[in-house]
Amino acid sequence: MNYFSVVMSFLQQREAFLSEIYQGEKLRSKSFGLLVSSAFFLGVYGLIIGAYGGWLQAILSEIKLNLF
Repeated sequence: MNYFSVVMSFLQQREAFLSEIYQGEKLRSKSFGLLVSSAFFLGVYGLIIGAYGGWLQAILSEIKLNLF
């Protein structure tokens, strides 16, 4: 399962997604996919908010958001 397809599945078919979690189906792949997607999106968000202060600040904000 693609990492971002987990997010798309959650956003498009929320009830079915949560039902599968409740039943214990593919928990490892879903949790890992959500973890990878979250790290990616936090990195993008860090780049965006850090870009106001320059590129060095953008890179440091990307790293900081993923670590903390």
